Amino acid sequence: MNKFLIILFIITGSAFAEIVTVTGEHRHLRDISIKEGCDWAKKDALSKAKEKVLGLKIFSEENEMCNAVDGKSNCVRNQLFLSETLGHITAVDVIKSEESEEKFDNSENKIYVCRITIKANVEKRSNTLDASYDFGIALNSLAFREEEELEIDINLTKPVFLNIFQWLPYENKDDQIYKIFPNEIEKNNYIEKNKFELPIIDKFTQKRKAKYLIEFPKNVNNERVDEYLIFIFSKGKIDFFDNYLIREDLIKKFMGEKEVKLLYKGYTIIK
Repeated sequence: MNKFLIILFIITGSAFAEIVTVTGEHRHLRDISIKEGCDWAKKDALSKAKEKVLGLKIFSEENEMCNAVDGKSNCVRNQLFLSETLGHITAVDVIKSEESEEKFDNSENKIYVCRITIKANVEKRSNTLDASYDFGIALNSLAFREEEELEIDINLTKPVFLNIFQWLPYENKDDQIYKIFPNEIEKNNYIEKNKFELPIIDKFTQKRKAKYLIEFPKNVNNERVDEYLIFIFSKGKIDFFDNYLIREDLIKKFMGEKEVKLLYKGYTIIK
């Protein structure tokens, strides 16, 4: 279910394809299975294939967050998600898979490495919002504790429609995506100001109309968990569902839309 207690709280057109060969790897201390390690290596290879064709670079802010909080695995996941908004892989063949052991810190401890080489057909999307549409997004923090308030500052160069979704990847492919803006209280999602804040500030009282309170998920046993906000900017109005089972369902929806741009922000909740 939606994790906010208060309930209000780049992409379209034709494409060209390129075939690339890349190698991904994952290192671990056997805290996961060999299969899981190789699964992450394959995801790393997929990410590198997209980066090679799409020129994708993960933003330093998110990179620092995932390194400090949950390590390389989540960084790969974040990068894969961001690249899906710019293009996608239509076919992939695993050419080579190998496992090895390496010494760690000049000691007898070992690191286990899986390397996967793939040949991938990467399709790049075109006809996004033009360069005159530029956006900046800032959260008031990248790490929250339960019942702390989330605030969002958005800068934009031109008026657009805005939809914001919350992605809960820990929900195991069930009810992962919820629309949090627009909502029952904040119904107008056509943004004309150069600077926009959420929750919205009432122009008469100068107070926020609501609070976005963070809640730690009850079905997670870890001490911390990652969640994400997905921002979809569009020149025209798009009718989205209020929720999607998995993020791929949301991606399928906007992949067919014209003059759309997607950005995302990740944050961590600490128990």
